[in-house]
Amino acid sequence: MPDSDGNLTWEDDVRPFIMGKLPHDVSEGAINNAVLVGDLNVAIGIVNERTGGFESSWRNDQDNDYGTRLTLSGAVCTFPRDVQEAQTVHWAGTELHFRTEAQLNQIDPDWRSATGVPSFYTTWARGIKLDCSPGNDTGGPLEIWGMGNIPRLTFTANAPNPFAYLPGNHQLSPAFYVIGNAPLYGRAKDEVVAIQADCRRQWEEFVASLEWGVVERKYPPLKS
Repeated sequence: MPDSDGNLTWEDDVRPFIMGKLPHDVSEGAINNAVLVGDLNVAIGIVNERTGGFESSWRNDQDNDYGTRLTLSGAVCTFPRDVQEAQTVHWAGTELHFRTEAQLNQIDPDWRSATGVPSFYTTWARGIKLDCSPGNDTGGPLEIWGMGNIPRLTFTANAPNPFAYLPGNHQLSPAFYVIGNAPLYGRAKDEVVAIQADCRRQWEEFVASLEWGVVERKYPPLKS
């Protein structure tokens, strides 16, 4: 059954739906749960890539609604993997402005070892660097606003429910990707082809719908 917020869950809703598409004489032991979960996480990755993720914010001094936080060490911030795109950066409520490393070198050649209150930031492969070390790695507050990834399905304690990030009427849609790419044990070849083709069609229609939803949010006049 759905969770307390009305969202579908893997064990109670999505996995039984997938299993229901398999022949009834296939035992639970014959199904590799890791393969199903792996395919589901591939589907989540496709949704992230084709929709640009969802709007969110992250801080280094507290968890957000999604259970992740920024890691700040001196002036270097490492993003958690659910950050897809950082759009604005704030320190203690004040927006920091982007500068390239070359520009920071011109402002202060010793910025990498400087301490104080940050005014600028630059990017690196796994996050951002502030123009000085604030001297407080966990007290922050460093905050980033941007686009986040729907989290992968995991079974660790307090792991976020990825289906909660999807519209309610589409929370089963990633299951169509799983079925469309999983072996349907015990079915005749023609039947397998037909079932998987239909599931792949429904999956592509779902992703296309999400993509168009992003367009409508960014460009409201297109609705008319």
